[in-house]
Amino acid sequence: MRSDLIAAPQLGKYDLTVAATIAPEDPGGFNIEGLAATPDDRLLLGFRNPITEKGKALVVPIGNPKEVILGKKAQIGMPIEIVLDGKGIRSIEFNQERNLYFIVAGPYGDVGSFALYTWSGQPEKDPGIVKGVDLGTLSVEAIYFAPGDNMQLHIISDDGGRKINGKDCKKVDPKAKLQSNVSDHSRFRPIRGSLFTLGGIHAQTPDAPNC
Repeated sequence: MRSDLIAAPQLGKYDLTVAATIAPEDPGGFNIEGLAATPDDRLLLGFRNPITEKGKALVVPIGNPKEVILGKKAQIGMPIEIVLDGKGIRSIEFNQERNLYFIVAGPYGDVGSFALYTWSGQPEKDPGIVKGVDLGTLSVEAIYFAPGDNMQLHIISDDGGRKINGKDCKKVDPKAKLQSNVSDHSRFRPIRGSLFTLGGIHAQTPDAPNC
């Protein structure tokens, strides 16, 4: 599919050919982190990188995901540029009960803040930030709703880059973790899960970081 995206004339202005030669988390790199099924059986690809020249995030529809799985050429739709306050898309999920997409936006690189948005999916309308939701120290990698549950949003955070004695959590020797004088070894886990209950929308404070 990557080659189909690069070759798509409607995506030409984003110069994905050049983006594909740049590290994914460097400015102008090629990095897709969002993937959401639509009610009409399409897929939406959410780009973490590149960010457009106007600071917008890029969403690209795929019209034939089932055929793509079978090796067919992807039917690339027209790109949608949405305002996420200069951030890229880190995860996108459709909530059927509300008929809305939930988007977590964050930096294209490693450093920056995250925010939760809702979006109608209509190209002419920008997402709105969900007020009162503080993602704190979460470094969001994915969001999802459990099957049959449209009220609780699960958020997965990658804490592997957090520092322990000057070293990334994910690079700390497991033996050193066990020998540590820290009583709660669970804080060394590089992955953290948090749960947000979406009442009206009601937000809970995320758990403390593991690393």
